[in-house]
Amino acid sequence: MLTILENLFKGRRVQLSDLREALRSVERDRRRVRTEIRRWERQRQQILSRLKKSRESRNQVEVDYLWDELKGHRTTGHDLRREAKVHNLEGIALKRSVRSLEQLERSQDRDGAQRLLDRIQGSGVLERLAVHRDSQAACLQEMSSILEEFGDGADGDPVDPEKALFLAELDAISTSERTGDSDDATERELELLERFQSEADAEAE
Repeated sequence: MLTILENLFKGRRVQLSDLREALRSVERDRRRVRTEIRRWERQRQQILSRLKKSRESRNQVEVDYLWDELKGHRTTGHDLRREAKVHNLEGIALKRSVRSLEQLERSQDRDGAQRLLDRIQGSGVLERLAVHRDSQAACLQEMSSILEEFGDGADGDPVDPEKALFLAELDAISTSERTGDSDDATERELELLERFQSEADAEAE
């Protein structure tokens, strides 16, 4: 399925109105993904709470099941964060393009505006950003260069070290909660979840 940015370049010259519409579409996608991330975070917290209770009741079968569920949930989170990052970069590129073109139009420099549109379209940078064929940072750098030209600047099972460390820290957090240090436990829990997610994000890069 083609994205709004890919559709910009299908057989016709791009106009400022096309970029404005693409920007509106990207903003809608950004809001959608933010909503999905908030839902994902709530679900992650629910899994962690169930995991803590299973550890406290020594229900190893449930612990193993929830650990696998948490790892699957981490993959979903990575995909959502990646999508959010892409939409953020698309939004940056489009906002800068629209702003530069609007400045040229206000100056009644229609030739300059059309040259900029042709440069953006001819470079293919927005297309590559849309389909992730290039490093997103490189795409933004190329867009910046173009715009600057126009004045814009478990027991018996193999040991899983990650699981063992995670559960050990989770047990320590549960102990803090039972001793009444709930603020510290909450902060450590958030740090544990973020570190757990960040490790997967780093591996996928």
